[in-house]
Amino acid sequence: MLLPKGSRLRIDVHYLPYRKQELEQTKVGLYFTEGHIDRERRNFNYRHLELRIQPNTADYSCGGTKIVPEDVTVQQVACHMHIRGKSGIVERAAL
Repeated sequence: MLLPKGSRLRIDVHYLPYRKQELEQTKVGLYFTEGHIDRERRNFNYRHLELRIQPNTADYSCGGTKIVPEDVTVQQVACHMHIRGKSGIVERAAL
């Protein structure tokens, strides 16, 4: 993805309780290029802002739609559930 000169990079790291103490060893790798870039990688995130799961709910399901404003090449589809989710299903919409 494009990082213009002078940009600031922020990394969100999520920590969860674990049985024993661990050493934090996050690393970041940046790769630079020169010249023209044909395609830029962008994220089209979907946020379910009304998500409210009641305590002690064993099986909860939710869904939503994300409209992408232009033709894209999909490189990755991922469900972000902080290890609390059981499964994630992504369906392709009709074109």
